[in-house]
Amino acid sequence: MAFFAWFACAPLMPLIKREYGLTADQVANINIAAVAVTILVRLVVGPMCDRFGPRKV
Repeated sequence: MAFFAWFACAPLMPLIKREYGLTADQVANINIAAVAVTILVRLVVGPMCDRFGPRKV
């Protein structure tokens, strides 16, 4: 999930920006949200990997 949140939007951003008519500020906010989600998911998934193992998580 963290990998997807971090890397999914970047290669598709020109298409997403054009399709939805986003401004430069909105694109910047999307990039900030991607980093924030990555941090939160890593905080949740890290302890789960320790407890249940990475294969199950």
